[in-house]
Amino acid sequence: MRASAGGAGDPRVSAARRRAPRGGPVALALLVLVLAGCASAPWSRPLHTPVPTAEVAEVADCRTPAVLDALGVPADGRLAVAGTTVRSPSPGAAPTEFVPVEVVECSAGETLEDQAGVWTAVTERRLSGDLQPLLALLGDASRPSADPRDCPVQLHPDPVVWLVDALGHAVIVHLPQDACGRPAPAVLRALGALDQSDRMLYPVRLLIPASTGNG
Repeated sequence: MRASAGGAGDPRVSAARRRAPRGGPVALALLVLVLAGCASAPWSRPLHTPVPTAEVAEVADCRTPAVLDALGVPADGRLAVAGTTVRSPSPGAAPTEFVPVEVVECSAGETLEDQAGVWTAVTERRLSGDLQPLLALLGDASRPSADPRDCPVQLHPDPVVWLVDALGHAVIVHLPQDACGRPAPAVLRALGALDQSDRMLYPVRLLIPASTGNG
């Protein structure tokens, strides 16, 4: 009696049965790889970047080249100021033996006018008070990353922050950032909670020269 076509004795069926399971593990492996790729997308996990130790400068200066670069002031046409620190210290984390007692915040976006004309100005604010909340935040080197499409347009450059010790020596510190690469809101709140002891505007680049005509 012959086995019916397609029955258990048909070698074609046996071969098909032997080949069929191969697609299962392969498809499952591919699915795992796809899911793993999605899980490791840069906007889905925090980035932990080691922060180097900052170099200690003799004084805090909002007109050093590194600060002006960070604030977006073009190098062309910058005002050369006598006494300004020529060499910019490397930013980073404050050395463990460094004990800050004051903060100097440098920011851009304002202008000032004198007899020479209208200048791009750098604002220097000296801040004092309880630094512990700010120092605790500065110890966090992690930053979540986000899809840039979800980030608002940045209208003003981020501030540059110096920590200053009792001798006037200073370090530029990296500020913890949010998912869009801006200073974390908690850091800005900690800075805002400090008391302003002094505020100065420094001309750094001539925007509009004064008219030399008589009318």
